[in-house]
Amino acid sequence: MRDNPLDTPSRDRFAQAATVAERAIGIGPWLLGEDLTVADIMCLSILSGAHSYELLTDWPGLQAYVERGEARPAFAASRAR
Repeated sequence: MRDNPLDTPSRDRFAQAATVAERAIGIGPWLLGEDLTVADIMCLSILSGAHSYELLTDWPGLQAYVERGEARPAFAASRAR
């Protein structure tokens, strides 16, 4: 059985992970600074889904990060496939 995203333990784990991710991005624009890396692609693929369900409202830095990633032409092209 999968965790219900509304369960407190699941929400707590997500909140902890989101807080760490937002801190890691810092002032960005990407995880490792100015260059988009494979680490960003992996994070963006996960966080984009969370963003589409409006789960990032408490983390404006993550919202901005996902929006930067989604604005890239290659990201849009990968979504179209």
